[in-house]
Amino acid sequence: MLKKIKKFVFIWLILNVCSMSIENIVDKTTINRENKKIQNYWQNVSDNNLQTNNYIMILEIPKINLKKGLYAISSAKNNVKYGIQILPESSFYENNIDLLFLAGHSGNSRISYFHNLNQLTIDDEIYIYYKKHKFIYKLQKIYNIEKNKSHIFKKDIKKREIVLITCQENYQVVYVGDLIS
Repeated sequence: MLKKIKKFVFIWLILNVCSMSIENIVDKTTINRENKKIQNYWQNVSDNNLQTNNYIMILEIPKINLKKGLYAISSAKNNVKYGIQILPESSFYENNIDLLFLAGHSGNSRISYFHNLNQLTIDDEIYIYYKKHKFIYKLQKIYNIEKNKSHIFKKDIKKREIVLITCQENYQVVYVGDLIS
């Protein structure tokens, strides 16, 4: 009887170990598939948009179907007159983004890329594609400031953040997201 119990336990262990290994393989396969999707997407973004338009990064906000290339701070096209502007207070380098300030119009003109930001809610995701990396931010704060008043943005030194700024009537709306991936 003891021999049969040992044999049963041994077979049970082998089956459990095998099933765990299969689950790990499936998880790794899924992760690899997702990474390949991101790499393929980035390849298309970089080939089609970055090189032909001289964009240095791409902003994507899936909830509002916004995908727009951004020009370097030193570019004459980095201006809200032409699209979404990277403000000089931003801090990004090499393959990293520490703090990214973006400003855009929210009216009804063809350059009003931020006109649907008011549809965003806390926990919505914002993507930045920069130097073949995808940075994923989660929206954490939305607040208003008076239009022509100076405002000091207090950065949390423990976080890497994105700040989207647009105008609404007599005030500016500020959207702050934290880097999650």
